Amino acid sequence: MARSVLTALDYKLPISFVNQLVTFCIFCLNVQTTSSLTGNWCPRVRMTGRKVDFKKEYALTFGDYVEARNPKVISNSMEPRTDGCIALYPTLNVNGSWKLYNLRTNRIVSRSQYSKTKHTPDNIIQLMNALAVKGNLKPSDIDNQQEIINVEEIVEEPPLQTHVPDPNVIEILGGDDGASDGDEEEVPLESNPTMEPEVQTLVEEPAVDEALIEEADEAIEVAAVPTRRSGRANAGRSSKYEPYAMMTQGYGLACTSLRVKVARERFGKIAYDAIKEELIQLLIKKRALVPINVNEVMEKIGHGNLWYHSVRSHTFLKEKYDAGGNFEKIKARLVADGSTQDRSDFDEEDIASPTASLESIFNMLKLVAMEKRHLLILDIGGAFLNAEIDRTVYMFIEPELVNIMVNMNSGYAKYRDVKGRILTQIDKTMYGLVQSAKLWYETITGVLKGYTPNPMDPCVWNKVVGGDQITIVIYVDDLAISC
Repeated sequence: MARSVLTALDYKLPISFVNQLVTFCIFCLNVQTTSSLTGNWCPRVRMTGRKVDFKKEYALTFGDYVEARNPKVISNSMEPRTDGCIALYPTLNVNGSWKLYNLRTNRIVSRSQYSKTKHTPDNIIQLMNALAVKGNLKPSDIDNQQEIINVEEIVEEPPLQTHVPDPNVIEILGGDDGASDGDEEEVPLESNPTMEPEVQTLVEEPAVDEALIEEADEAIEVAAVPTRRSGRANAGRSSKYEPYAMMTQGYGLACTSLRVKVARERFGKIAYDAIKEELIQLLIKKRALVPINVNEVMEKIGHGNLWYHSVRSHTFLKEKYDAGGNFEKIKARLVADGSTQDRSDFDEEDIASPTASLESIFNMLKLVAMEKRHLLILDIGGAFLNAEIDRTVYMFIEPELVNIMVNMNSGYAKYRDVKGRILTQIDKTMYGLVQSAKLWYETITGVLKGYTPNPMDPCVWNKVVGGDQITIVIYVDDLAISC
């Protein structure tokens, strides 16, 4: 796809634009459906749950020349109200903004108001070709433009649409007045040694009474601001695990979940031990899976019923870090593929589990601060495996895990089928099944004897003991307890 986009351009693409080209191509590929996907939803809709707005997102294509409104310019001034820009890729926000390369400032900006020209002007073609050869863009290369100084722009433009907040996202309110969701602060595309140095504006500060400062220093003890986790020198690094962890080697991967084959090739024995620990938890400690003979089950319920009541399994491994950013361990998780379950067999309330709202969490933290309560954050290990399942479900374990099971106990070898898999009966609510979250919620709330659910949020439970209130907030398998 990238070659097709390059062929359609009117100019040579500078090497500094390759990352943006790849981003645009990935954006296009994620809105395409394939024969391997069930249903008519593209991967992006499956991931975000948001429909594709083709009118906004495909208004431009990579490399188009547009005139974008400059929000800094006052409407009644004689300055040009638009800047010449090269379209890069859409930002996917509610305003339909696009990331654009500002030819005047040599920076990447987000703009929601722009107009596309039918043809790329000749001077822009010459400019981009020159940029492809030189590698850097000088402001003097653009005709009829003022001298540019490399300073950050302050963008103020009202949004085109009313922002609808996402209840699952914590938004930071406040900041600079007039900030817009449609147009964002510019960021440089790359370092440009040809640009002039930054100009700093010096503002004279008002005089301050030294006596007041001394008096305030005596009355107030200023606490040291802790270093953010991302800013610590050892964040994400541990020399002990440098041969294994990709994150400790500075690759900065966003997704650290790995399949079994890749994890074993990369981490070796550490990954093997993590998988073994997960199998011990499921087969022995929690007794969530019971191996059975596949032929006996087919004779009992029939071949068709077995496939209807069975699901596939998937195993993922993930790197875990402690609070200091140090590599701690590799964690494995064997989950059931609940996407193959027939949801029509369930009532809606049986597969919908409540989760504590963001307002409830903030209100509890407010009470902790105001009433000086004690606070305990509790994570329940293998939480779902503590709940009993409500119907018969079978799951096949893949051969790569079966080999590890047989190494643990040779008795498991007799359960192998012709494909090297092992059929198991699920006795506990496995991660991935559609009913697991609701069954776990019923299990955890069933042990809260004497507690009363909040009528506004079923995940907030209260109890009064000796005149003091105890509050428990349930967030999936995490508990926040204050008293």
